[in-house]
Amino acid sequence: MAQQSATTNNNLTPLRPHAFTLTGDDATVSNPLFEGSATGWSNNALYGGTQKRKESVFVLGFEEPADIGDREETKENEIQKSWRRIAVPICAVTIHVCLGFTSAWSVFNRPIAAANPSWNSGSPAYAYAVGVFFMGTVASVAGRLMKRLNGPRKLLTIGSVVFGVGLSLVAVSLAAGQEWLMYIGWAITGVGVGLAYSPPVATLLKWFPDRVGLASGIAITGFGLGAVIGGPLSTAMMPSVGIPGTVGILTGIYFILFIGCSQLMEFPPAKLLKSVAPPNVTLFQALKTPQFWIMWAILLFNVFSGGGVQGQMAPILQDVFSVSPLVASGLVSGAQAANMVGRFIWAALSDKLTRRWTYTIFFVCQCIIFGALAAVARAQILPLFLVMVYIAFSMYGGGFACMPAFTADIWGAANVVEVYGGILTAWGLSGSIGPVIITVIRNSRLYLLTTNPVGIYEITFYIMC
Repeated sequence: MAQQSATTNNNLTPLRPHAFTLTGDDATVSNPLFEGSATGWSNNALYGGTQKRKESVFVLGFEEPADIGDREETKENEIQKSWRRIAVPICAVTIHVCLGFTSAWSVFNRPIAAANPSWNSGSPAYAYAVGVFFMGTVASVAGRLMKRLNGPRKLLTIGSVVFGVGLSLVAVSLAAGQEWLMYIGWAITGVGVGLAYSPPVATLLKWFPDRVGLASGIAITGFGLGAVIGGPLSTAMMPSVGIPGTVGILTGIYFILFIGCSQLMEFPPAKLLKSVAPPNVTLFQALKTPQFWIMWAILLFNVFSGGGVQGQMAPILQDVFSVSPLVASGLVSGAQAANMVGRFIWAALSDKLTRRWTYTIFFVCQCIIFGALAAVARAQILPLFLVMVYIAFSMYGGGFACMPAFTADIWGAANVVEVYGGILTAWGLSGSIGPVIITVIRNSRLYLLTTNPVGIYEITFYIMC
């Protein structure tokens, strides 16, 4: 490893990342994430070489220097006693439950199409795809905005207002029969979700630096829970209050919960933190590393496969296994529950297995499962089909939940919200394009319905594989 020089060397060769270390009384901070040297980066230990400092500085969640152990243990005890350590996780989950309501939108697709026969039958799904695109795109700038606003509270408050305005416009569009307004409403809703998705995760990582996998899993589990709650609740409300009324009432409830919980979302007080001078990594710096693009591709494929099947789950069950719409709805809720549980369990396990091995398990198992689904569907073995799909859905949710922790492993918890926001652009791209591609494939093969129902989805299964 080359020593820090007086001149800047921009020839940085990425190597495998691992923890920062400190040695001696006059602390030397080093990290071999990059080979070479770079000067001019204030308080930045991300780049290669060494840097002398009078005070021991360290990144949250990494190995603790022995010479400040007693002092840091006292600070950790103070954090443990802080009431916000209980309130922040509860509020983070609640915010993600509100955001997760958007994932239950598929229950409105057929009722909206039936109530508006002059509309394009695919408009509800396409409007949602527009929203997903903005979710992922806006999330890429949320980290920088949070730094400028000095924490998550203001950004989450703004996100809650934008979220509420967007869904209110969706409700108005349904009441007024204005198809174009639904697209605008979903675009605004996507902006609100994008602003608010990653700040709760980044906040929990700072409060629980020793359990980053579990912390990210706790927050993102709420997103899956929002779909599990929102779908059946919306289905139960529509017959009595109508489609616009259902969207409007639930929007009001979620907005109140959202903006209320946002006021309690704060980073740990500086006096309670370990002596921290985290490397300040911008998204543009992360974009220059292969680690960023590998993680971006991982999320892209995870969303494309899991999200594609999620959007077609009910039609698959009805077309291939001839179940009733009511039974299909219940089985889809089971898949959403598997998604939710997987977010928590896999994120917690990743702290033991390591993130690298956790994602290896995901991709090997999902490849086997999706490759075998067509054969199981042909054999008409519904229980086995459901078990396989539910396992795949748990890994789909786990892939989302582990990614913030994976980001913290490489770039540090202090930089999660900005770097992870950039990775979430894969969600916006795949989540908006993937379901549309799968739907087009399905519609183009509907002629097989009378002779070979499995053939409608066979190509879809192999694409997922």
